[in-house]
Amino acid sequence: MKELVRNVKKFKMRTRKLIGTILSATMIFTSTTVGFATINESSQSIVQRIVNQEAVRSEKYLNNSKIDDAIKNSTNAYVISNSNEKFKLPKRGSSFVSVTLNDAGSEIKMTLPKEVEKSKGVLADNGSVVYGSPNDSVVVTTQVLENFEENEVLNSLRTLVTIKNETAPTQYLYNFNMPDGYKMVKDYDLHDEYDEYDCGAVFILNQNGDIVSTIEPAWAKDAKGEQVKTEYIIREKLYMSF
Repeated sequence: MKELVRNVKKFKMRTRKLIGTILSATMIFTSTTVGFATINESSQSIVQRIVNQEAVRSEKYLNNSKIDDAIKNSTNAYVISNSNEKFKLPKRGSSFVSVTLNDAGSEIKMTLPKEVEKSKGVLADNGSVVYGSPNDSVVVTTQVLENFEENEVLNSLRTLVTIKNETAPTQYLYNFNMPDGYKMVKDYDLHDEYDEYDCGAVFILNQNGDIVSTIEPAWAKDAKGEQVKTEYIIREKLYMSF
C-alpha cells in the first residue's frame, strides 16, 4: 500500500508540471440494455434519450472531477476553451479530437477508436459527446473534465469506451497527430528523478524534451465493477489493451 500511495503522489507531482492532460482512456464492461421507445416518441428524441443515459453512466467514474458543460456548437465540432487549452470534440467519429495548448501554440490531435468512426457525435445534456448506436458492441463517450486537486484545476479530455458484449475487441487504437519533434514516451522510458516508479502513464514531449502533456494510466472495470488489467502499447501509434 505504501508503494501505491507513493506512486500516486509522484504521478500527481508530475501532472502539476504539465500544461494540460490530453487523454484519460477508460473502459467499462456492461450488460445494461436500453429501454423501449414510448409511443409517439420521435427518432430524434430516442437518440437523445439514449445518449443521455450513456453520458450519465460515465458520471459514476468522475472521482474528484466534474464534466465541463460550457461547450459551444461550431460547424464541425463541439468546442470548450479556457485560458490554457482549447478542446474540440468532433461531430463525426472519423474526425480528430484535438486540444490546442495556448501558451505553447501547438495542437495535438487524436483519433477515436475505429469502432465508432462511422458514428455521429451527439451532445448529451451534461456536456459529454457520445459516439455509437445502442446496437453497437462499443460506444465511446468523450468529455472535457475539470480536475480539482489541492486548490488547482487541471483540465483534461477523457474517452470512456463502453463495451457491451463479448464480441467487442480487446484492443483499441488511438492515432496521434502531433507537431514536428513531439513524441510519446512510456513512464519507464522517461529518465528523470522518478525512474523507480511506473504509474502506467504515457508522456508527450515537445522538441526540447519537455513534458507538455500526459496520457493518464488506462483502467477498465468489468460488469461487476471489478478491475481489469489494462495497459498502453506504443507501436508508432497508441493502443489501449486489456
